Amino acid sequence: MKKYSAAIIGCGNVAGMYGSDANKNIQSHAQAYQENERTLLKAIYDPDRDRLKAFSKKWGVDDAFTSLEEMIESQRIDIISICSPTQRHFEHFEFTSTKNITAIFAEKPLSDDLEEAKKIVEITKDMTVAVNYFRRWNQDLQKIKLNIDDNSYGDIKKVIVHYTKGIKNNGTHILDLLFWFFGKLNLEQVFKKYTSIDNDIGVDCLLSASKDIPIIFSHVPDVDYVYIEIEIISESGVLKINQRGQSITVFSIEKDPDYSVFNRLIKDNECDTRWKKCFEGAVGNIISNIESGEKLLCTPEDALITSILAEEIIQN
Repeated sequence: MKKYSAAIIGCGNVAGMYGSDANKNIQSHAQAYQENERTLLKAIYDPDRDRLKAFSKKWGVDDAFTSLEEMIESQRIDIISICSPTQRHFEHFEFTSTKNITAIFAEKPLSDDLEEAKKIVEITKDMTVAVNYFRRWNQDLQKIKLNIDDNSYGDIKKVIVHYTKGIKNNGTHILDLLFWFFGKLNLEQVFKKYTSIDNDIGVDCLLSASKDIPIIFSHVPDVDYVYIEIEIISESGVLKINQRGQSITVFSIEKDPDYSVFNRLIKDNECDTRWKKCFEGAVGNIISNIESGEKLLCTPEDALITSILAEEIIQN
């Protein structure tokens, strides 16, 4: 069984500094590679020596580089994660795409610049590249997608989204998820824009999906917590995706015992999703694509569509 050598560009939180030894949930690229029997985290790169040292110590990676060129030239790398700041993504995609690297696992978004994002799609079109809109690898959200595709919920009447932070930061995660669920999304109207923070902006807006499904995006400003909730209202009941996709609540229809002329909604089921396995699923998907051509669940083309829509919302 082939074992794939992995490397990471950028030693920040999602690369490997999230979590602790006591928390065994797979929360980062480094942990996903360490926990997978098919991969070996071989090398890391970051221009910041202190960050590189802390990352190297945490994950026991001896081959740590402040020169990306040196890392690429001195190591045999099969899979490389691009976890650098977004403004450096194009530089790192452009460099790695010319090297003998089989696959790229990249953080979102592809770039803050749409023209750069389009170029990334073009230069990597013949490579295995997965973009970490990680909810696509959540097996319980995959089941929801299958149910939507099979019309198991009946007609979808409306979708309501609440989110914190900006449309690029948290918002694109939800835009991508809804694009995956429903197909092409259209911007209908922007209602309100909020104060820009860290070059990102919260927006209240109305979108639509296939079959004229209205999707309301509601930004929650000025709170010290992360809040992402999605409410899918259908003719058969209501489905709520809670806590950034960590749990699901299903409400079904029953006859109201006190007002028999009405039906009411009752909580039918509530469960935690398998969100802790998203990174594991992504790495497995990449390996299966390399070996058998299995479809990647989130590609640069997918990520570009989401970036284009986010930019349209911001500029409207």
